[in-house]
Amino acid sequence: MNWQTSFDTDDGELTYRIYKDGSNTPIHTTTGYSVFWDRPQLTWTDTDVAPGETHSYRITASDGTNTSSKSPAQSATVASEPEAYPARVRADGASLYWRWDEGTSTFAHDSSGNLNNGFMRNGPAYRQTPAAVAGPSTAIGFNGSNDYAYSNRQHPQPDRYTIETWIRTTTTRGGKIVGFGNLTQQNSTRHDKHIYMRNDGRLVFGVQSGGTRTVTTSGAYNDGQWHHVVATQGPLGQGMSLYVDGQLRASNILVSGNDSRPGYWRVGGDNLSGWPSRPTSNFFEGQIDETAIYPTALSGSTISAHYALRNG
Repeated sequence: MNWQTSFDTDDGELTYRIYKDGSNTPIHTTTGYSVFWDRPQLTWTDTDVAPGETHSYRITASDGTNTSSKSPAQSATVASEPEAYPARVRADGASLYWRWDEGTSTFAHDSSGNLNNGFMRNGPAYRQTPAAVAGPSTAIGFNGSNDYAYSNRQHPQPDRYTIETWIRTTTTRGGKIVGFGNLTQQNSTRHDKHIYMRNDGRLVFGVQSGGTRTVTTSGAYNDGQWHHVVATQGPLGQGMSLYVDGQLRASNILVSGNDSRPGYWRVGGDNLSGWPSRPTSNFFEGQIDETAIYPTALSGSTISAHYALRNG
């Protein structure tokens, strides 16, 4: 189970109790600290289950004096075996992994195990199907005008990293898909380490390193099909690489630097001012799924292996 901590104006630390299958006795109790600008993710694993079983869970929050009513029940069915694609993403070291399975929530939970949750802004379209990879997971839809998500935590500059996501769109207005920016409630004033789509459907991976540095695909990907998009940056000699559907599509081995300041990971939209072939829209209209960030530059063979697991 993963959930977003609540916010209480008087108490930063709250107690959370989990109830299973309609019981009035909590099966687990834990505490978490939060303030309105930082509401981290909490997690708990129920080990008293068997494959094929379905169980329901509810949660309360208490400041020691007052206790909330129980949350609406959420049901889960225990898988008979791990899903191949997400298992590989975790095994390859994702530090942030948003699968976009939430419904009517502002909370994007992190499936990497690192509690790097996010917030969704302006009501994107939840539980979009079919998803990008096989299994019960769903995708999320962004409207191309003001929907986006951002990481709860500010992150230091990554010098080596991988950005991985899936996209499906027919837009002719382009937009930012995933990127790193300095602001969360409005468009960033510093922004790089991003993948965006041009109006013609071609994909661009860009960083700031003595100016804007980009690599661009020769083909367009606004054809209404799911596409696996991965950008990596490594040391000199490896540099910038942009993969689509398991194949290297563009690269520049000479660019190993990027903006050195901290920021937030953003998905679905942010500022694109000053970038080559800037699209009509800063925001992406389409569906996004299985977004992951890694603290290393994944190899081409690993990226191809991820793409090969799309059907389970």
